[in-house]
Amino acid sequence: MQTRIDTAAEACAALAVLIVAADELGTDEERRFLFDTVKELPLFADLDHAQFKKLVADTTADLYAASAMDGNRLASHEVGRLVDMIREALPADRRVEALEVAVDLARSDGVVSVEALLLQRLCEGLEIDADSTRRLLGRLA
Repeated sequence: MQTRIDTAAEACAALAVLIVAADELGTDEERRFLFDTVKELPLFADLDHAQFKKLVADTTADLYAASAMDGNRLASHEVGRLVDMIREALPADRRVEALEVAVDLARSDGVVSVEALLLQRLCEGLEIDADSTRRLLGRLA
């Protein structure tokens, strides 16, 4: 099975799934952040709560079903492949905004080192400029 990320909404959902899965523990804080904050992004304005929930659930299931695993997390080469797909589907002018939300999602339950490393990798893979990367990653401290 080959995962596809065709829309900006799917790309943002995949980005959120990567952050939640990075530490192998989806917490209540992350869930609340997803459904209280991420859902309210203009990118998801056309989705009601049930549709957004389905998008996140389907994205999670698709990513795990189609990806090689390293224990309970996606293998490193799979993360690279997904970052490439996210970059292709997410317009350049929305990438910093999406990463700002990803940083806040990681912060919602306390940032651990694997999440910080993933966020750095995302900044590089999504071709975020150096000033924005410093600002985004500086918020992790």
